Amino acid sequence: MDDDSHSVAVIVVRQSQFCQSNRWNYSTLILHRTFVSEVLRTCSAVTLIMLVIFLVIRTLGFLRMAAEGVMPLGRIVSLLGLKLLSYLDVMLPLMLYVAILLVLGRWRKDNELIVFAASGLGLPAFLRPSSTLMLISVLFIGGFSFYLSPLSVEAGARVETELRNRSDLESVVPGLFIESASASAVYFVESRNADSKRLKNLFAYGSDLGNEVVIVAANGYQETRSGADYLVMSDGVRYDGTPGSPTYRVTRFETYGIRIQQQASGPLQVPLRGWKTQRLMGSTNPLLVSELCWRISKVVMVPALILFALASSSGYSRRQRLPGFVIALGIYFVYYNAVALLAGMIRNGAVTDSTMLWLLHLLMLVAAGYFFWCRSNNRPLLGRLNAAA
Repeated sequence: MDDDSHSVAVIVVRQSQFCQSNRWNYSTLILHRTFVSEVLRTCSAVTLIMLVIFLVIRTLGFLRMAAEGVMPLGRIVSLLGLKLLSYLDVMLPLMLYVAILLVLGRWRKDNELIVFAASGLGLPAFLRPSSTLMLISVLFIGGFSFYLSPLSVEAGARVETELRNRSDLESVVPGLFIESASASAVYFVESRNADSKRLKNLFAYGSDLGNEVVIVAANGYQETRSGADYLVMSDGVRYDGTPGSPTYRVTRFETYGIRIQQQASGPLQVPLRGWKTQRLMGSTNPLLVSELCWRISKVVMVPALILFALASSSGYSRRQRLPGFVIALGIYFVYYNAVALLAGMIRNGAVTDSTMLWLLHLLMLVAAGYFFWCRSNNRPLLGRLNAAA
């Protein structure tokens, strides 16, 4: 009878341990899925908001350039896309950092962190889902930093070179007086067709052998002859004369052509940000070394930022979320600017190699790990100093 009672007690204990283990595993699975999904959704929402702000600011600048005739309207969308891709590698680490802060801050406010803690899931339980987020973010940030962003910068440089080398007529905006690149002529077009070649109600002003020339025509179009561009006008009048003289000559014409000045073709100048990563590897040039270190740093920063975000979101009460959020953002900007400063020192030759930069990353990772350990064990950051005081 005693043996049977002992067997039953052992079975009950094992069943209890099995139930507790399953409950812990189930809670861990819920935490993993919920945390990853909410951080990704929040990161997407924050990134979308930042992109909208970025696009609005850039669009206003491009519209101003289009109104001045510097850029055609048809190029605005393509340039916006290229500019957007070129800055995503800088924006994504910050967006991930802010997303983790927002999610954990909301969970603390709604007492969800207390529920997880009561289930035996403290701050260290967030390391596993955070590793998933780190892997996803490293792949995205690395893809943009090493490949997509340089590619977009190079494509943007090609578009800008093409815009600089275009003819004066291609820069004319209907309804605006546009000065030629050499400041020797002024054009005005009331309207143009969708193909951008047929023009209506033209005005052209320039000089010819010391005489001022004004041409007004009802229609016009651009034509290429022997490699040169011409503006062919029809049904118009030409006025020419000497400045200060009351005598002007008036000539009516059915068809009249003037040669359009073609801007000097300049070479393609790709900024250092647009150079391929393979071209930077193995070089001892400080400019190339600093650019390569900067691209790698955008990826290396991610683990330390995630640990800082986890620790910063768990050290304050529900009513004191703002101080933790401000301190966390301060940590990010100090880290980011320190990396940018060291990369600039490498570029200027003030630092001979990249050792200091990698020591900075190591120091920030150790500091983030210590910060996380203190928050996980409910210990102050400066415990010995507090005890001595």
